Parts: sequence; structure tokens; C-alpha cells
Amino acid sequence: MSIKIAASASRLRMGAPLIRSLRKLGSIRAYSGNPVVSESPAEWDEHMREIGNVLYEPDAGESKYKMTYSGYAGDYGDGTTVYVGGAISADGFSWTKTGKLITRALEDPYVVVVDGVYHLFAEDKADVPFRGLRRYHSSDFITWVDDGDVFDPQGGGDPDGWESQDVSSPVVWHDGDIWYMLYEGRGNGYGGMIGLATSDDGLNWRREATNPVQGYGTPGEWDEANNVPDSLLELKGTYYMTYHGYKDTYQSGISWGTTLLNWQRGEYNPIDTVETLMLFADGDDIRGTRLCNGGIGLYFPLPGGRINVT
Repeated sequence: MSIKIAASASRLRMGAPLIRSLRKLGSIRAYSGNPVVSESPAEWDEHMREIGNVLYEPDAGESKYKMTYSGYAGDYGDGTTVYVGGAISADGFSWTKTGKLITRALEDPYVVVVDGVYHLFAEDKADVPFRGLRRYHSSDFITWVDDGDVFDPQGGGDPDGWESQDVSSPVVWHDGDIWYMLYEGRGNGYGGMIGLATSDDGLNWRREATNPVQGYGTPGEWDEANNVPDSLLELKGTYYMTYHGYKDTYQSGISWGTTLLNWQRGEYNPIDTVETLMLFADGDDIRGTRLCNGGIGLYFPLPGGRINVT
């Protein structure tokens, strides 16, 4: 199975040093021009949280890079005043906001392109108490049509009830005739664990029998509780998933595997001190985005060791 990155159907052709550096990803370097997308004082996105993935469409001119993010004004409260916004860029460094994309309360967006149509998945925060995921679609990344609720909590499983309270943090893509989604499940006293679901239409989903595909880390480690998927790349038959985990605070790490059902944690985890790092590929380059002081920053992956980032 070859996963499409953004709108490209071809596999990325990366050299061995880069492959090894992602498998042994140990830190990230900040772009000197951060933030590349800034919070807007006194506007709906004066605070940003739960950034989405970056799409790369090489033939889209001034909007060949597209991203989504969540923002809110004032206090976050119960999350019912958080919304999804967008931004576009011609080079991945200089970005222009496109405004609030959808008027319903949503966060943690993830967008995939299928046959020229954008499909946005997000946590439905207008459904109180929060429980599941909602989908929208658009032909232009501006006007979005609500496809309704598409994924809800479910009882049972092993451990019992691990996703019975809510499901969140969708990481979605399309390959061939199949849709795939990594997601976070919580319930029955369990913190976040990562499940995998598949679909024929992106609306009706089947859970994998072996879920969760990534559970808690080793007791005492940085991700001993609450493992949550963030982004996914496939390079030469190996899958790389960034995720965040929790011990005393949230931090980011990477897992890799030759299938989506079995994951091995990176040797140098944790790689960052914030909870969400989104990797994306454009041609032969891999970069990342995450929240920084004042908005969303751009970062570059580095192998091994640790450095401080700002």
C-alpha cells in the first residue's frame, strides 16, 4: 500500500540518509522567520491550538501549500467557540490566511484530497459533550459542505471500553479505492490510544480488529499515557507517524513501521517539547509545523541528539 502525501499519487524518492534521519529523528530546528502564520489579536483566532496538516499541490500556483488550524478568542472554555481556519502559500515560508473556513465549532482538522475534492475531518466541538468526528468537503478550499457525523465512540475492544467516551485527532488519507484513518480513542478510565479504521467512501468506517495499533508507552517513560496521532508519511515502504504522548506534560515523538498495524517507537524520542508536530513533504524536502510563540512555526527535522527550539 502506497500512501499519498497531499495530492500527489507518486511515492517520495528519498535518499538513504534522510530515511535514516527520520527513523532516528531526534530534534527539530526552528525557521528564523517564525511564526509563519500569526495569531490575530482581538480576532476569532487570537489564540491558536490543534493545527492541521499541510497539503502540497505543486500545480496550484500561489496556493500550492495549504494548511488548516484551530483558533479561538478569549477563554477556550468547553471548546464550543473554537473554529477551523486556513492559510495558503506559494513557497511554504510566506503564508496568507484565508479566514474562518467553517462556522460550526471544530478543532484538530485534517484534510485529504480525493479526485480534486478536499475532504476535511475534525473533532465536532458543537456536539456537547464532545464525542466524535465530522467531515466536510470543498472544491476550492473556501466553501465547505457539511457531510455530517462520520465516526463515533464504540464500546468493547481490548482493553475493554478504551474508545467508549470519545474519538478524536483524525489522520486521514486515501489510496486506491480505500480510505484510512488513524485516530485517538478514550474511555473507561483509559487515556488516549491510537486506533486504525478503513472505509470505501470516507463516510462509513470499519475498525481494525487488532486496535489499538499503538497503546501506552513503557511505564515511567515520557509517553506512558495518552498516545495521540498527529501526522503520517510513507517513504520507500516505511511509514512514519508523529504522535504526542503524556507523562508529566505532553511531548512529541515518532513511530515507524512497515505496516500500519505494528509500530516501533523512535530511538531518540521525545523529539519536541510541545504536543503536536506535523511533518509534510514537498518534492525531496521534509519539513514540519507546530505551535510556537505567536502562532504556527516552521521546523526542520534533525537526526539524533537533542537541541532546544524556540
